[in-house]
Amino acid sequence: MKFVVPFLVAALLVGCAAPARAPAAPVPPAEQPTYTPYPTYTPYPTYTPQPTSVTPTEMPRPTRTPTPAKTATPVWSPTPPLSPGLLDELLAAQPLAVVSTKYVVQDAQFKSLYPDMLTAIVRNNGSDNIRDLVLAFAAWDSNDLPVLLKGSFDFSDGSYVREAHADGVNVVPGATWGQGKGLELDTGLNIDAFTAIAVSYTTFEDKTWTNEYYEDWLSLYEGRPLTK
Repeated sequence: MKFVVPFLVAALLVGCAAPARAPAAPVPPAEQPTYTPYPTYTPYPTYTPQPTSVTPTEMPRPTRTPTPAKTATPVWSPTPPLSPGLLDELLAAQPLAVVSTKYVVQDAQFKSLYPDMLTAIVRNNGSDNIRDLVLAFAAWDSNDLPVLLKGSFDFSDGSYVREAHADGVNVVPGATWGQGKGLELDTGLNIDAFTAIAVSYTTFEDKTWTNEYYEDWLSLYEGRPLTK
């Protein structure tokens, strides 16, 4: 037994020895990344001008236009009014014209019943049959100053030009009208002179004629001292 135990111990020690390890497999080297280079730069092709068959043409030089000399700007001035003599000639040639005027005293005593009148005789110088017509009057006192005209039974303050309308006159071409008719006046008017004009007329076809010189007549006589 003395000799067996050491042997067993020795055998156990031998059996318990660490097992032998197998040699480790060699580790393959790590894969290296493959480098891909950038593409090679290709320059743009060199521009080569194309031949042209157009022959250059010399452009004409512009002609210099001389600047006109500055002129003075005309100053506007109103047209001067017609003179009384020239206006009378123009009015006498109108289709309806005043051929005579007269201040009529119907009654020297009873003027409120028979008022004084401004009368005007007109002639139809045209070819129309006149149905209605309009006359206008302006008057002055003995000092050649304008008079405010007032008709009989007129409650207004009067006016320097008074229009008179006459309807149903029936004036044929070449005939005259106005005898025994006129603009009846208020009492107390100091009238020394007056004038009249044919303003307009209307035919049976409702055609209206208007005197083109009426505005000139107003500019010359309305509210103005008498020009002789």
